[in-house]
Amino acid sequence: MVVDGYESLKQDYMKFTSTEKIIVATFALACFALHFFVNLTGAYGFFRDELYYIACSDHLAWGYVDQPPFSLFLLKLSRLVFGDSLTAIRIIPALTHSLTIVLAAMIAKEMNGKALAIFIACLTIMMSIIHLGMSAIYSMNSIDILLWAFSFYLILRIINTQENKLWIWLGIVLGIGLLNKISVLFLGSGIFVGFLLMDRKWFATRWPYIAGLLAFIIFLPYIIWNLNHDLAHLEFIHNASAGKYSGRTRFDFIKEQLLYLNPLSAPIWFIGIAVLFLYKPLEKFRLLGWIFLTAFIILIINRTSKGEYLAPAYIILFAAAGVFLEQVFTKPALKWITYSYLLILFIGSIFLLPLVLPVLPVEEYIRYSEAIGNKPGSSENKELSELPQFYADMFGWKEKARDVA
Repeated sequence: MVVDGYESLKQDYMKFTSTEKIIVATFALACFALHFFVNLTGAYGFFRDELYYIACSDHLAWGYVDQPPFSLFLLKLSRLVFGDSLTAIRIIPALTHSLTIVLAAMIAKEMNGKALAIFIACLTIMMSIIHLGMSAIYSMNSIDILLWAFSFYLILRIINTQENKLWIWLGIVLGIGLLNKISVLFLGSGIFVGFLLMDRKWFATRWPYIAGLLAFIIFLPYIIWNLNHDLAHLEFIHNASAGKYSGRTRFDFIKEQLLYLNPLSAPIWFIGIAVLFLYKPLEKFRLLGWIFLTAFIILIINRTSKGEYLAPAYIILFAAAGVFLEQVFTKPALKWITYSYLLILFIGSIFLLPLVLPVLPVEEYIRYSEAIGNKPGSSENKELSELPQFYADMFGWKEKARDVA
């Protein structure tokens, strides 16, 4: 089965033209190099959660109060291979961001995209603020984004090929996703609604149920751990919603969609959600639009949802928009508008990099932040000084360890 999966991926890769392969390789390698060299220079230091993850990986278990165990098992393996330096700890998130770019290209290709569509999908994922930020540190989140992307790719393959065995792969990926972060339940709900509305014939077969069973079996160790620990994770979620996230509103969630995905790329994902429902050549893939919409509705109903929870779903909107722009904006004047906009997106995004990657010395970052009017922010009701919580939580740990010692 593993051999079959590898051969399938290999065949899909061979569909790419030499130009398309160069586009994908350039973006993926540039993305990895960006993360690697930022971390190699020391960045600002370990993020507070990274120290917690390292401690958890020294005490492996089938569950933890605040998260499932997959990312911690992966971190333990990574530490055994690469070591415990800042650069080594962050190799996995750098790789996951690069692989997400590759999957974005494969998703665009499955939606009948060519070079321009692939370029747009790769560029928007690489320059997404939330994707850059989530991949700047080690956490479950960059892995979560990659597994959502792999799930979307498999769903597209199911739509295009109608191959039964792809459901087995989808079940495995969803199961690993749940064992990494339970927000994959939002994705699973969207998949159910999408196939129910657009391709319900599958429910007359055994394959969706096999996929669901596989996902459940893989996730089962964490369920058992919770049952043996008084449903600790549910208590954690309840306390977080009632405590540090209690001040959040639905407007915060919507506003963060515009900010976190990169404000400059908002027109692209606006186009993406529209064309999945309205553009005739993409009607075959409307199921993906329902997946996005279902996850969005679930998160907006929950008043305390953070904007980052929906970030993994945007890859399908970027790919769909890329295909639309490639197929419709064919006249020279329209192509010029598209290319000009993409250039503005790329250059503008470079100026936004310091917001999520520690590429500036801290004193220069503070001046930069003040110059653009960016006030320090926190999603957890924290009192802040000159740095946003994301950066503030990278300082003081060496001093604290020294003082305790």
